Amino acid sequence: VGFITPSVPFAERWIIRMKHIILIDLYLAVSYQVMEKTDVVIEVLLCNMEDGKRLCEKYPDRIKRMLSVKELEEQESVLELDCNAIEEARGVQQKIETQLRRYLTDMNLVKLRYYRGLSFWLGVFRSCEIDGVINIGANHGQLYDGLPVYYAALKKIPSYSFQPFGYKQNFIYDETNQCFVQSTGKNCLNSIPELLKSAGGKYDVYHLQWDEGYTNRGLISFVYKKFGMHTLDLLRAIFLDHSFSKRRELTATSFTSSYTERRKSYRYVKKLERYLKNLEEDPNFSEKYLYLPLQCVPEGRNLNLMVDSQIVLAKMAAEVLPDGWKVYVKEHPHQYIVDNRAKYYYLNFIENFKSKDFYESIKKIPNVSLIKRNVSSEELMNHSKGVVSGLGSVLFEALLADKPMIICDKCHPLAKYKEILRGFEYNGLKNSIEAIKNGYQPDYSDVVKFLDNYVVNEKNGTAENTIRLIMGQ
Repeated sequence: VGFITPSVPFAERWIIRMKHIILIDLYLAVSYQVMEKTDVVIEVLLCNMEDGKRLCEKYPDRIKRMLSVKELEEQESVLELDCNAIEEARGVQQKIETQLRRYLTDMNLVKLRYYRGLSFWLGVFRSCEIDGVINIGANHGQLYDGLPVYYAALKKIPSYSFQPFGYKQNFIYDETNQCFVQSTGKNCLNSIPELLKSAGGKYDVYHLQWDEGYTNRGLISFVYKKFGMHTLDLLRAIFLDHSFSKRRELTATSFTSSYTERRKSYRYVKKLERYLKNLEEDPNFSEKYLYLPLQCVPEGRNLNLMVDSQIVLAKMAAEVLPDGWKVYVKEHPHQYIVDNRAKYYYLNFIENFKSKDFYESIKKIPNVSLIKRNVSSEELMNHSKGVVSGLGSVLFEALLADKPMIICDKCHPLAKYKEILRGFEYNGLKNSIEAIKNGYQPDYSDVVKFLDNYVVNEKNGTAENTIRLIMGQ
């Protein structure tokens, strides 16, 4: 219902079984099952787990090469580069360089790392007959996922990403044909509240799991809970690293920085938050307005949206508003909660992504108001005429509240649901807002049934559907 199918049926597009693939499975979610239940040859396995080495030892003839993200980014050769290949990859270059700026400041080093990554993947595709690329995770537009997925799609090679959909669930996106793939295994979802819960909680509630390695270790646990991640980071720099300038990894995907750099970003964030408070204003619930919540930046998936400028999205919405209407913009509740293990890496060079000018630019847009963060999102949504967003739990909150919703990113399964309005471009956004003005009221009664065709349960559905794709079923 409401699903826009490609012109050629799935079974006719991919009728051949995959024999040689690239598998991006950083945490070995499916690799063991794939090796046990298929005869596929993995030409490159991207994996950050030590168990990956044991898997390679068990199947030496079928796993040709295994790399971690760090090892990929340390590839030195650029021998595979040529002008045609560089031009072909322009469509993904900006996204990858934007991601690299999360932990590199020198653009010369950003470009060097990009071109080394491009050369590596060109060598893989040129030396092997690749039948498919499968990415077990979101396509963040990084060297390890954005480049192989993009290049495969460019060459019309089957390419899929298992995009996150809430907590421990995902959906399969066909990157080559830019459409969704129906999953096997129904009844992953039962209700809209369950959808909302899987997306991370209701409205402004912030759920972060304490890292077990920090909560079960005596003094470290005490410091972490009492004073936060930044204080713990300082003590580590003094007593373990014996240096404020030593760079170390913050995540498994090569985020590196020194304490000095993180301290600078931490102070920057605190100043920026104080500056934002001076620009925010109280809402006027007697006004007619659309609610546009900002995304948490820098976050990999948010930087890879179709409309990846939140200023531009606010401006587009404001320019097509009916007379007397406004756009209420509110900062993401997670944006300034960074003093903890789960979000600490967001500090890395955050000044490259948000600044005083960012908020000033939004504030200057006619008919746009920057709303105080302590105002409940539930209240803002209930008094609004509709919601404008690309992704996030706000989409599920709108479903629960039966509010008209304009989705601005086509790489989300809700974008295919018949009751959802679309704002993929200027005219689409204009027509959707006009529909809301004319009293459009969605009926979300069958949304769970619709999504259940595409949502995959991470526990067992991901491996099952990966094998199905490899087998060409």
